[in-house]
Amino acid sequence: EKKMLAIGWYPHTPLPDAAPETRCVVPTELSHRLCSLFDAGEYCDIHFQAGTGLSAASIGAHRIVLRRNPALGVEQSPSDVQVNFPDVPPEALRRVLRAHYMEADGEEACHPEPRAALLQVQKETNSEDWAK
Repeated sequence: EKKMLAIGWYPHTPLPDAAPETRCVVPTELSHRLCSLFDAGEYCDIHFQAGTGLSAASIGAHRIVLRRNPALGVEQSPSDVQVNFPDVPPEALRRVLRAHYMEADGEEACHPEPRAALLQVQKETNSEDWAK
């Protein structure tokens, strides 16, 4: 009974097992460098065209990084490839591509930023746009 009273007196203090343990995962130095290259658009060997009209943009990327995702199929493409996504907003495509550049150290390392970026894009973009 005394334990229940103590918990009642301190409702603002969470119990030790109230929330799952989260670890702070830090992106690798390589991830920082790769993201910097992507953000600057330097040394890109594949370009994605997104949007139409005034919202159209060309987004450069690096196949060596994108090859980590075999679903993209960029490992066998010729150099200086142009890929078109006219129905996808450029900023959404930029965030999806940038998510491929992020990694963290450790076996269980799962940096939340790539997943968060992809979930945000999924919320903001019509699924039919990505199916084309």
